[in-house]
Amino acid sequence: MKHPSAGSPLSRSARSRLAVAGLTILASSWLAVLIGCGSAGKGAASNPNYIQDYEARRYQQAYEGAKGAAPNLKGAAKEQALLIQGESAHALNKNPESKLILRPLTDSTDARISGQAAATLGLIYQEEGDFDDGAKFLQLASTKLDGDASARAALYAGDCLKAQGQTAEARKMYEQAQSQVRTDSSLRGMIADRLSGGSTAGVGKFSLQVGAYSTRQRAQAQADRLRQTAANLDLGSPTIVETVSKGKSLYTVRIGKFTSREAAQKAAKGLGVEATIKSD
Repeated sequence: MKHPSAGSPLSRSARSRLAVAGLTILASSWLAVLIGCGSAGKGAASNPNYIQDYEARRYQQAYEGAKGAAPNLKGAAKEQALLIQGESAHALNKNPESKLILRPLTDSTDARISGQAAATLGLIYQEEGDFDDGAKFLQLASTKLDGDASARAALYAGDCLKAQGQTAEARKMYEQAQSQVRTDSSLRGMIADRLSGGSTAGVGKFSLQVGAYSTRQRAQAQADRLRQTAANLDLGSPTIVETVSKGKSLYTVRIGKFTSREAAQKAAKGLGVEATIKSD
């Protein structure tokens, strides 16, 4: 899985990368828990400006504030500032710097810090196509975090394993995610979809194509984003269909099965996204 407000300094390319990796969902949910527990350590403010900026997705301000504050902090407060600096660096398309900041934090004695750092590193590596390191860090994150956060890390670890052709190992991670999810119904649906191999509701030769991508990971991100909306409209889960165009693989995201073009057009309006009607 996985937007910033119009006032955010996040570039369009970075915003797209975040959506593909699902980082927006992960960071906002995990850091909200972490920040909610308060800051500790000498020099820690009750709610530093960089925390407020991060929560508001003002990533440039959060990055600069955390970077300036970290050298003057100690203990948990310093780690929290570094974590926000690393997260913001990634949001600003500074992956090399983000990795340098976050790697040491995976050794933190605070499981929330180490887990979030590992999760973001895993998603960065997944995004870069390094599925081996992606799986390793996301699996580590799933052991450090709990509840829905742990389940989401396990889900994306499974995706990394599947991308390497390790289908049995990927299924184990999906099953682990299924056992850990607590309250996030959308996440529960994503896990069930991975375990079932995807399904579509209805019968008919028409379907809605809502995206076409050069990689399965980008297609999966779009499918995940639209899953809840499709479910609300009783259209079933989005599916990924691999096609070949000009000798290259293309991964399309399709929703629904309809007996007529008119029915498909009506459903497209409900989805609220640009869609092309395809016939089998």
